[in-house]
Formats: sequence, C-alpha cells, structure tokens
Amino acid sequence: MMKLRILYIYPFETYGFPGIISSFIRISNYLNSRKHLLNGTFQEEYLDLRHEGLLKFIPENLVNYRLELKNLLTNLFYRFKFDIVAISCYSSFCYVNTVEVAHFIKKYINPSCLIVVGGTHATICPDDFQSGGFPEFIYETYSEKITPFDYIIKDEGELPFFNLIKDYFNNTLKIRNSVKDNSIILGPELIRDLNKIPLINFELYKKYEEIFAEQKKVHLDFSRGCPFRCKFCPNSTNFIKGYRMVRVKSARKCIEELKIIKNTKWLNIEEVVISDMIFLPQKALRKEFFKRLEKIYKLGEGFPFQITIDDRMETCRREDLKHYKKFNMYLNIGLESCSKILLYRINKILGKSPKYIIKGINKYLKKFKKIIKRANRLDLPVSYYILAGVPGSNEETIRENWEFFLKKRKFRKPLAKKYNINLRFNKYLALIGTKSYKNGEREFGAKIYHKGWWKLFDKHQAYHSMIIDPSKNQKFINSLALNFKYYKEMIKLQSKKRNPFYSLYKFLLIKKENLVNYDLYKKLFIKNVAKPKV
Repeated sequence: MMKLRILYIYPFETYGFPGIISSFIRISNYLNSRKHLLNGTFQEEYLDLRHEGLLKFIPENLVNYRLELKNLLTNLFYRFKFDIVAISCYSSFCYVNTVEVAHFIKKYINPSCLIVVGGTHATICPDDFQSGGFPEFIYETYSEKITPFDYIIKDEGELPFFNLIKDYFNNTLKIRNSVKDNSIILGPELIRDLNKIPLINFELYKKYEEIFAEQKKVHLDFSRGCPFRCKFCPNSTNFIKGYRMVRVKSARKCIEELKIIKNTKWLNIEEVVISDMIFLPQKALRKEFFKRLEKIYKLGEGFPFQITIDDRMETCRREDLKHYKKFNMYLNIGLESCSKILLYRINKILGKSPKYIIKGINKYLKKFKKIIKRANRLDLPVSYYILAGVPGSNEETIRENWEFFLKKRKFRKPLAKKYNINLRFNKYLALIGTKSYKNGEREFGAKIYHKGWWKLFDKHQAYHSMIIDPSKNQKFINSLALNFKYYKEMIKLQSKKRNPFYSLYKFLLIKKENLVNYDLYKKLFIKNVAKPKV
C-alpha cells in the first residue's frame, strides 16, 4: 500500500498576533475522517515557523535566517521524509516568507516533493505564486524561470486538499512537466454543510503545547461567511466565495467542540476565540446555543475559559448581552466609525437605495448608544473596533466620528465622560481584494503609496500597507495626527472614569507605531514634512 508523508507549514508573518489558528486542523481532521476512501496511508507533521525560535525574516537577518531554516528543515526531513508540503499564505503579511520557504525547500531540502499553497492571498492573487511574479530579492538566490509551487488552492482547503491526496494515491493527479511550468490551480470547492465536517481534534498541534500555555488561548470556528459587504473587507469583492456564502454549524455541534477543548487536558488555556465574522448570525441558532449553555451551567459543568466573539450592531440583541455576561463571553463589535458620512462611504450598512441606507445608519448609531448603556449596566466587557485612515475619510468625517464620543450635548455629558467605552484603535490596511483598495482612488482621490507592498522584503513591510492618503484633501500624516489627537482626549476622559481597558502600555504602543509610520512616510515619500504631534 502506498504511503505518503504530509508536512503543513505556517510561515512567518510581518504583522498581527502570532496565535495558532485552526485552518490546518480542519484540513487535517477532514482528511483523516475520510482516510477509509483513500488507496494508501499517510502521516502528518505541523511546523509553525513563528514558534520555532527562528530569527525574524527581515533583510538584516537573511543569511543567518537561511542557516537556521536549513538546520530546522534538514533535521525534520531526516526523521520525516515529507512528500507533500502544504503552506498557508493566510494573509498578505505571510507572503514573502511563504515564497522564501517554498523556494528553499525545493532547492535545498527535497526537490521532488510537491508544494501546495493556499490561504487568502493565494486565493486573491494566484499570479503572485507563478514564475516571474515573485519579489525581487528572491531572484538574487533562486531562478527567475521557475516556481516551486506545484498547486494553488483557492478558497477553502478541506475538499480540494482531500481530492488532491485521493488523486495522488490513485495515480490520477495532474502533475507539471517541470518547475518551469505554471502552478496548477485547484478549487474552489466549498463545504456546503458545516455539520458534515468532523469534530475538531487538536492532536496535530500538540507539539506546541507550551505555546498554547503561554498564549492562554485557542481559536475555533462556528460558522463561515458574512452577509455584509463592507468595502474595506475582502467580502466586498467576489474573490473569496467562501466569505460570501454564510454557513453555520448546529448549536449542538458548537457545544460539543467547546467540550472537546475543555477535555483536551494538554490545552492549558483561559480563552477560546470564536473566529466567525459574525457569531452565530442566525437568531434562532444563537437562541438554541444559549439554551444548551444554560443546561450545562445548571448542571455545574460550565467552561473554565472565557469565550471571545465578534458580533455586529445589527445582530446584537438585548437578550444576547445578558447571555454574554452570564456565560463569561467577551464581545467585540466592528463599529469602524460614528461618522454618518463615512459609514455610508464604506458601505457599512446594506441597502438598495440611499434613503434606506441613511435610515439604516441612523438606526445603527442609536443602537450603538443603547449597547453602550446596557453593557455598562451589566458590567459586560465590550470592545468596539475603530478604523482610522480608511479611503473616504477626511477631516470632516474624523471630527464627526470623535465628536460622537467627546462632544458635550445640551444638558448631557459627553458619552466618553458618562460611560466606559472600550475602543480598539486600528489603522486601515491596504488589503488587496477589497473595494477600498481597488476603487479608493477613483471614488475619493485616495492614494496608496505602495501598491504591492506585500512583495517588499523590509522590516517595516506592514507599515507600508498603512501609508495611505485617505482622500483627495486628507494626507496620511494629517489623518494620523488628527485621529491620534482625538484618541488621546478619549483616553483622558476614560482614565478619569478609571476604565481598566485603557493602559499606558496600549497608549505607548500606538504612539510608537505612529512614529514609525511618520518616519517611514517622511523617508520614502515626503521632504520637509512637519512632524505630527504624536
């Protein structure tokens, strides 16, 4: 019987928290659940390059990084001679390392192995993985005429990867004639019913037990897809069909997976992050989930961890807030802005006519005030994401946004003086595959200073994705300074209320990021620019 060894790799990424996500677990679990349909056996190994003690993948470290990578992969190949390598280019921030690692494996470790790449960036930009399309630094070491990627999986990975393995065993797999040929594109193939995927099993990740213990969290998904079309999100375009098709698991299956985490003794965690775009978006399903939780807690068998979820203003109901409090759930809401003008421009509210959308925006902001008040009464921790610098914003929208929190109204205190309001201050990232990236210049006169920033091999790569003039009359540096000025006012008011969400550490982190943004902007694009008051 044919045997196969599969190596899954999560690469280094230049931005974001290095949490261990569940994408490869789902692919592995699905493959194992259908192994009886395969004409062979397989073994699996997982390698997370963010947690192997390697140097950061930046130009200054390149020589030593490659030496460390060679040592790591050579030792692994000695005991586990992999035939297939699957790499997750989960986001554009993984791209440069994905390309480096694939070339390195093909040239120095196992030239005969098959390399598969998937993830969001591979789905949106498959040409970035073909010969001639790689970053310039790659061609200083590797041939410009080849691509190490044999296959590109677009969209979700479970079905395409299973079919690839099945075809491998059946000798029906389409193979490139040489590495000079283009990669073969697979998919998309979506799982229509999430209840047909197996219950989660974290065994593939057990080697990183200490990392889980250090981070104290694990990621889990209850649903896939989102019905909304915000312009700054990849769901605003048609590249990723899996984002546009809403599918949910049964409440029973969601509870069973939480129990699995609870009963997996080596998972020493304090938080389960539900990675859904919207937590159980169907009202009836959410209601059933809470009923099942109620029964569990009445039996004294609750969960020893916090459950963190993302919700929308439109789908968050009064009874939901009570349940979130009761069952130790932390709520995040993608507020983005309190500017009516900007909410319209970024398509935050769905609607067929301007009149309907404007009405929806007014309801949206009224609902936000109600949630603030109820969350404060319940002492429920809620965070609201605020997005700064998105195409379409200008001085007017920035002022309108922050006045919502800071302006004193007739006979009323400012909201920020009266209530605890936890704002997660995020800068807009120029993510390809979004309408904001594609149409921001035409619609608003926005300027992305470095299109294709993900191909930069630079220690500040992530900051290049933030350097954007959000509109014709709003330069990046002015947007940066003005938003930060208002954010400081917000912190002052909230500090007087002793809101524990805000801390000196968070403030200094944002300040440091702003200064890096400013220095990079000045160095690369503008001469004699006045330093912002950050």
